[in-house]
Amino acid sequence: MKLLIAYAKGNKNLLKIGFDDGTEKWATTSATVLEYAKTNFKNGDEAKFEMTNKNGQYFVTKIIKLDGSSSGAYTSTSPTASSTVSEFKCSICGKTLKDGKHKKCFTCNQKSPEPVKSSSEEGERRNKLGVLSASAQAVATAMQGQIGDAGALADMILVVYERLYKKIVE
Repeated sequence: MKLLIAYAKGNKNLLKIGFDDGTEKWATTSATVLEYAKTNFKNGDEAKFEMTNKNGQYFVTKIIKLDGSSSGAYTSTSPTASSTVSEFKCSICGKTLKDGKHKKCFTCNQKSPEPVKSSSEEGERRNKLGVLSASAQAVATAMQGQIGDAGALADMILVVYERLYKKIVE
């Protein structure tokens, strides 16, 4: 295998590795392994890598130079400490989850499903306002053309408004 590129992007430490079959893969690593690779390797140098593979994501824990000029090897002490891959675990069985969207794995959720979230108070209030608004429009439409005096119409609208406002505040 060959070390093709040692690169830091933001808070990610990346190594591009060329495999013997011609494929190339990016792998994350710790900052100490990345610095060791940058100082002791040139792009394209033969190397031996010890790495873990979790869900298709490679993490290099050890790198050894193979050309004979240097017998140095550097091992990362904590592969997950500097890795940007976050681990989410099931709250019941501890199984690794894909993301933090759910607290339980599929199997545990089948055994005891998470309760369905009910609508919030704000949503209920909006629904109530929508119903009241529709009823106010219906009353206004019914009164249209029924009353010829504008003053009497204004008084009726105020009465309807006060009654509807009491329902909204409740």
